[in-house]
Amino acid sequence: MSRSGSLTDDLRHAVSVASEAYQADIVSIFGPISPPLDEDLVRTCAARTHKGNLLLILSTRGGNPHVAYRITRCFQRHYSHGKISVLIDAQCESAGTLIALGANEILMSEAGYLGPLDTQVRKVDEVGEMGSALTADQALETLRQETIRYVTDHFVKMRFGQEISMTTRQAADLASRLAIGLFEPVYAQIDPMRLGEINRSVRLASEYARRIARNAKRDTIATLVNEYPSHVFVIDREEAAQLFNEVRAPSDELTQLSDLLREEARYAIRTNKSSIRFLSCEAAQHSASVDPNTEGAASSMPHAVGRQRGNGRNRVAGNSRSRPQEQG
Repeated sequence: MSRSGSLTDDLRHAVSVASEAYQADIVSIFGPISPPLDEDLVRTCAARTHKGNLLLILSTRGGNPHVAYRITRCFQRHYSHGKISVLIDAQCESAGTLIALGANEILMSEAGYLGPLDTQVRKVDEVGEMGSALTADQALETLRQETIRYVTDHFVKMRFGQEISMTTRQAADLASRLAIGLFEPVYAQIDPMRLGEINRSVRLASEYARRIARNAKRDTIATLVNEYPSHVFVIDREEAAQLFNEVRAPSDELTQLSDLLREEARYAIRTNKSSIRFLSCEAAQHSASVDPNTEGAASSMPHAVGRQRGNGRNRVAGNSRSRPQEQG
C-alpha cells in the first residue's frame, strides 16, 4: 500500500468483503493516540457512519488517555444500537487498551497483544522521559513496610533480648525514635503535592475505563491499572480471554484484511505518526466513482479524514496542541 493512503484493488476488495460480512463500517487507527486525532474523528464521524456496526482496526503504542476516551465515546455514540469490534493484529498498548475496553468484542490474532493501563507521567528533572504513575505509590508502600519492620524488629530485641531487658514502654519509645532518626530524611524528600498529582493521574485511567467498558470481566480494570509489573507487559490472546468476556481469533476475511494493512500500521508506529482512515467509506467512494449508473455520486461522498485540508494526503495528527501530560 502506498504511503499516500490510496486503496489498492486487493485492499479495496478485502474491505468490501469484510464490511458486508460484518455489516460494519471499517475504520483503521494506527500510530500514537494523540491530538488532534480525536477532534478529526468527532468532526467527521457522523458523515461516515453508514452501517449499524463498527470494525475498528487498531495498532498503537499508546498516547493520551483523554484522546482515547473521546475517540471511544464518539464511536459508542454513533454505534449505540450496533456492535463495536476491535481487531488487533500487532501491539495495542496503553491508550489503545483503553479504546479496546469500549468495544463489545476483541478479535486478536496470534501476533496481537494488549498492554496495561498504568498512566505514564513525566519524570521530575528529566526532559521527555516518562515513568509509571504507580512507581510513587509502590515506593511509598515499600517505605512504609520497611519502617514497620524496623520498629518491630528493634522493639522485640530491646524488650525480650537476653542482653537488654526494657519495659514495653521503654522499648517502644526507643524503637520509634530510632526509626524516626533513620527514615525522617527519606520521608522529607517526598513532595505531598506531587504525590497527590500522581495519585490523581492513576485514578484517571480507572475512571475513564469504568465509564466506557463494555466487555470487561469483574476486576479487569483494577488489574489493568494496578497489577502488572511493567507498562510494556504483553497481554496476549490467552491472557486477554481472562480479562474480557468476548475474545476470539479473527476470521479468514479479517486475517486477509490485516495482512494488507500490516505495512501501513508498521510505518505509522515506526515514524510515530498518527493516521485514521474510514476504509469502508473510501471503498464505497471508489465504487461510486467507477459505476456509470451512479454518476455524480462520488462527489457527494465524504473524503477520508484529513483530505479536506492540506495537500490531499492523509493528515498526520501531531502534538502541537496543549493537552495534559499524562500518557496512557
